[in-house]
Amino acid sequence: MEKLKTENTVDTERRLWRVSDRLEKAFVVLQELTEEYFHKYSDSSEDAKFAIVYEFSRYKTFTDIITDYVFQARKEIKELEELNKK
Repeated sequence: MEKLKTENTVDTERRLWRVSDRLEKAFVVLQELTEEYFHKYSDSSEDAKFAIVYEFSRYKTFTDIITDYVFQARKEIKELEELNKK
């Protein structure tokens, strides 16, 4: 019984580390997106408008990365919550 409890604890810690890692990666990418796209091109000049369109595809990919990391983290948290109910 003690061995099973230890294995469960190790598994939970490993899964929590993965959640933390994914959220940290999402946060770093979000910082890049915010600082290098939204703040940089926040005015309505013609240069900013051109840059927004020009950079859109690249920063759309960043948004997809963030979405993937957050989705995976939320899924892992939900699974851990279900295990905790048992």
